[in-house]
Amino acid sequence: MPYVGVTFLRGDARSLLDRVIMRSTAGPYVHTELFLQRGDDFRYYCAVNVTPSGGLQPSGRTCGPPDPAFWDVVRFPISPAAYASTYALILQLLSMQLPYNARDLWQCCVPALLPYERDLDCQRLETWRASGVFCSQLCLLVLRRLVLAGTVALPPRAAAGVLGTNSRGCSPNALRRLLLPPAG
Repeated sequence: MPYVGVTFLRGDARSLLDRVIMRSTAGPYVHTELFLQRGDDFRYYCAVNVTPSGGLQPSGRTCGPPDPAFWDVVRFPISPAAYASTYALILQLLSMQLPYNARDLWQCCVPALLPYERDLDCQRLETWRASGVFCSQLCLLVLRRLVLAGTVALPPRAAAGVLGTNSRGCSPNALRRLLLPPAG
């Protein structure tokens, strides 16, 4: 069965930057990557990430599952046809050479001004090019597009969060809370 999902990199407490990110976004995660997986054996695994130095690019981990010592994985089943269309979307995004959006990162830590910020349009990819995207913003926008297209069926609470959250302030920790709310 094919899946679409997000991997969440846990921060390293020895890294000052990771500690700042974790503290300011209230959680253990410092980075996300979007992935497609075909089959349970991870033989076919396509991941993309967004970095300050390279913008949107294929992940360095293109084969095999992410190491569970560092990464947590959230995945949702999709149909084989949805796999093909999602893969085509990822290829299209890669061909656009989207830049990294460093300008909006502060909003992940101080979301008070988000109600005054216009979100990117998940259906109009050219809006992503103008401002760029950061890692969890890309994941949220792609998931939103897939939910609207009926490509992926998220649990109702997660779908509502993906559709209703301004991507400009969606940190890795905020995205994780949207997709998998805390137990209890």
